[in-house]
Amino acid sequence: MAIMRCMEALEWFGLVVGCGLVLLTLHSLLVTLVAPRHLSAAPLDSASAGTGALSARRGQISSSRLTNLVWDSVRALVERVARRARSRRYDAADRILGLAGPLSLLTLFAVWYLTLFAGFALIAWPASHGQFDEALRLSGSSLLTLGVDVPAGIAPTAVAYLGGAAGLFTVALAIAYLPTIYGHYSRRESLMRVLESRGGAPAWGPEILLRQHRVDSLGTMGDLYHQFEAWTADVVETHSSYPWLLLFRSADSAQSWVVSLLAMLDAAAMHLALCPGSAPEPEARHCLRMGFTGLKRLADVSGIGYERDPRPDQEISLRFEEFEAAVARMREFDFPAERTTEQAWRDFRGWRVNYERQAYAFRAALNAVPALWSGAEREIAPDTPVHRTPDRPEG
Repeated sequence: MAIMRCMEALEWFGLVVGCGLVLLTLHSLLVTLVAPRHLSAAPLDSASAGTGALSARRGQISSSRLTNLVWDSVRALVERVARRARSRRYDAADRILGLAGPLSLLTLFAVWYLTLFAGFALIAWPASHGQFDEALRLSGSSLLTLGVDVPAGIAPTAVAYLGGAAGLFTVALAIAYLPTIYGHYSRRESLMRVLESRGGAPAWGPEILLRQHRVDSLGTMGDLYHQFEAWTADVVETHSSYPWLLLFRSADSAQSWVVSLLAMLDAAAMHLALCPGSAPEPEARHCLRMGFTGLKRLADVSGIGYERDPRPDQEISLRFEEFEAAVARMREFDFPAERTTEQAWRDFRGWRVNYERQAYAFRAALNAVPALWSGAEREIAPDTPVHRTPDRPEG
């Protein structure tokens, strides 16, 4: 009798646990796929900013603990493998890191099904006369809508209907979610391809301005600033609503959304600083404003620390010598600078202080391509094509 009572108590305890697992899974589905929330994490203190931690609470991309656990576990595993490859070649590490987004998403789908399977099996256990194998068979049959197990009785039939509904609900959401993710990813990558033709890869602000000058198209920079203002707004909205996109890397290892954004902000800041009279001031200012406010928004979501209202004369990580070398290279090709390097540096620093820390932290956290002026230890310069003409085919 005592054993029977213990078994009954265990079955009813399993019923409670099963209900909890089902509710936990459905909550994770809803807040991850149906109604993703804009999380607001408190910024870190200045000492922890830029250390490469994507979140103050590592992995907090959702209000669901289950989703966060999967995100954190898969990303940590992939990063550990990539860390060994990074010491040999960046391309090898980039290919491994590119698996983090798709792998974590597929793992989450599998975890949702497993938790639902276990949850409904525990719920069906008391109605299966203590036969847990029958409860497992009923749960799997109903969840996968196979119909291999015919329930007998009101309680098993109810479990079968609920399990079937939950299975169909999960599959439908997964099918609808993947095109949404791909659509956001595709829009993010399209304008980066335009920037590749304008300024090479990896993107670098001074190179963008110099190449436009060399082909007499500095006048088109206003349109490019306007396009990137709209692009930044779209990236901020989609990546704060669906933080999973942060793990989806560009197909080209020399490209990254955060490096491209940093390059465009540097180009706009340099343009305004060097050519205040001829630069497209409204478009460049709007691009800069959208850029650093957007980075602050993403930093809030990811828990990256930054100074809310920095002074324009505050020191930045980029050294004056680096800025001076870039301006000197531009002057070699007769870039129409209207100010001296020292005068331009004052305004450029005043702009860059608004976005440098957040951009550097995101580049480090996402292990993005180490472009010039991105805060990386070993920076990669953009590819420079040979300028060939019919008169000088050798370049």
